Amino acid sequence: MRRQYLPVLDSREAAQWDQLSISAGITSTTLMSWAAYAVFQEITQLDNFNNYTDIHILTGPGNNGGDGYALAWLLGASVDKNIFIWKFQNPATIDSKYFAEICTKIKSANISIEDISMFQPINLSHTSIIIDAIYGIGLNKNLPDQIQKIITLINRNKKSLKIAIDISTGLSADGAIFSNEPFKADITITFGAYKIGHLIEPGILFTGKIIVKPVGFISQLQPPRRLISPVIIIPPLRKEDSHKYKNGVAHIFGGSSGMEGAAIMAAYAFLALGGGLAKIYTTSPDLKNILSILPELMVISNNDPEKIEALYLDALQNRTENSTCIIGPGKSEILSSSFWKTVLNIDIKIIIDGSSLKNIYLNKDLFKKQKSATLIFTPHLSEAESLLQKKISNIREAALEIVNNYNTHIYFKGPGGLITFYPYSEEVFVNSKEYQLSTGGTGDILCGVIANMLVRKMPVEKALESAVYLYSKSATKVTTNYTKNNKSIKDFLLPSELIEELRKTMTALTV
Repeated sequence: MRRQYLPVLDSREAAQWDQLSISAGITSTTLMSWAAYAVFQEITQLDNFNNYTDIHILTGPGNNGGDGYALAWLLGASVDKNIFIWKFQNPATIDSKYFAEICTKIKSANISIEDISMFQPINLSHTSIIIDAIYGIGLNKNLPDQIQKIITLINRNKKSLKIAIDISTGLSADGAIFSNEPFKADITITFGAYKIGHLIEPGILFTGKIIVKPVGFISQLQPPRRLISPVIIIPPLRKEDSHKYKNGVAHIFGGSSGMEGAAIMAAYAFLALGGGLAKIYTTSPDLKNILSILPELMVISNNDPEKIEALYLDALQNRTENSTCIIGPGKSEILSSSFWKTVLNIDIKIIIDGSSLKNIYLNKDLFKKQKSATLIFTPHLSEAESLLQKKISNIREAALEIVNNYNTHIYFKGPGGLITFYPYSEEVFVNSKEYQLSTGGTGDILCGVIANMLVRKMPVEKALESAVYLYSKSATKVTTNYTKNNKSIKDFLLPSELIEELRKTMTALTV
């Protein structure tokens, strides 16, 4: 089946869409009008729109500011509300000047235009809407101090509804990390397609609900191979002639003393979704005590790191056909170069997570040269920085660099979530905002889910995508199951709850 792409653009591609549309005969003024009308529709269709008394539009000198002036014109001509335009610098483009002039000429509308230095966020209330149209997708540096001070004050005001046009001021459309604090929107209304900066950290933390509106772009560009995570259908694992080895074996290397739970959670998730056998290899003498609680697990332990490495390597080299391995959950010992050299010469699918990711840069050349193993890394930000040995300033670019440096697929954990495949073919933006997953054990569960999808004999790209989709969807269900005074609360998540929800969710997705 051909993949259906919902484009995710960088700033250069978004600008090309503009130019191609203009070259096709659509004027830039028309595009700005349509953009403003798209925002106008969304705002006026809010359930409680009639309860708002004043609308404050913060404008910059460029075309994002022009969208704000055009919106003010539509609102001023159509609704009985106080419209305030707070300008940062005078309009500087042809279209922004055009719509700013219209705003000054609508005598019947209650529109006032003031310098942004006069703006007082402290006076805003529950009946105020603040619309950010200061900077758009072209921003590539930190904000001016004057704007940063105002945005900081606005963000502290929890009363008003905050809406960003195209992208929050202070964010990079390409996902670069600036040192400033961006405008924290409740709703972001963007045009034509998602932008990279909407969907990864830090942007995903400041966009709120993202609404993509068509505004008539005519693009002759091949859509970029970036997409929002699509709905997944998972193939069944067990058949009538199944036995435990056909149903997949996960060889898990981890669970050092004091961190036994990490390996257990990975194994438990693998088994809970139908895996045939989970074996944990560990230096901890305490893991065997767990068998009285979870007798489904197999535990091979030896307190000598070299001996347990040898036992694990022997198991991988003599594995059954439908096997995968997980290296890292709760693994405190640094693995030797000889270990990695042997592992990487085995034709097996390997998930590497946790502490093991922080040390493998010492063996980067081995990973770069290897051609046998199929690798999946699942780092969070600090682990990714260890892999690259530098501070990360753009998560997407870092993911691409890790893919190229280590010949691996990667799922970059954290707000948003990003899958990048090796060799680079496409990127999948998970668009997950479940901050409750920042709980010890949830990443280990993900390893078990990925391992389970891998033994279902899907292509590795499909398996990784399916695992992350299942994991994210289940987390969303868990966090919305708590209610208080008939309102959903999303403050916490226990890993054990996530496993139970994974079982339910997968049943609905399996065909």
